[in-house]
Amino acid sequence: MIVDLNALIKTAQLYDNIIARTKNNISLTQYDEIIDVLNKCEAIDIIATDMNADIAHYAQHILMPIGKPVYVYENQDLQVHASLNVPSTHVVILVTKTGYKRHILDNARILCRRAITTIAITPDDKGPISKCVTYTIKAESNETFVKLRDVIFSISTKFIFDLFFTSLCAINYENTLNSDEFYNKTVD
Repeated sequence: MIVDLNALIKTAQLYDNIIARTKNNISLTQYDEIIDVLNKCEAIDIIATDMNADIAHYAQHILMPIGKPVYVYENQDLQVHASLNVPSTHVVILVTKTGYKRHILDNARILCRRAITTIAITPDDKGPISKCVTYTIKAESNETFVKLRDVIFSISTKFIFDLFFTSLCAINYENTLNSDEFYNKTVD
């Protein structure tokens, strides 16, 4: 098999570019507020479908050591049930590549009426979902080629969840360290 060095270089450049653009999209003031809210909540609920649900499961895995439950709702019925029933002590993150999917918007509206703290991760930070949530973080996307759009959105969104983890880990370093140590002993 011949390795295409050019493809390796271009892929690395793509990652660097997406992460830099995502970083520039984030307001530090808003980010500090989001981290404070995530740190104080009792649990994190993530509403996402399709590939976004895979990203949500990634987030669930990496956020586990911070010491609070992280739930992923990928089934539409369970998303509605969660939106109607999550306690006000939870924070709900909605992951959407467009911000226009009706069922995601319906969940955001339900949560808004219930005054649940919500965070949307979406490329359209001025779209309809932004009007229904507490915070919006703009993730990168590209509309010209659907599969490339998915890759770009995935890289950007995972970077945002990695930021959440590193910030929450730094705030709760001892608890995170103990939780991770216990996890490693249990799983090995």
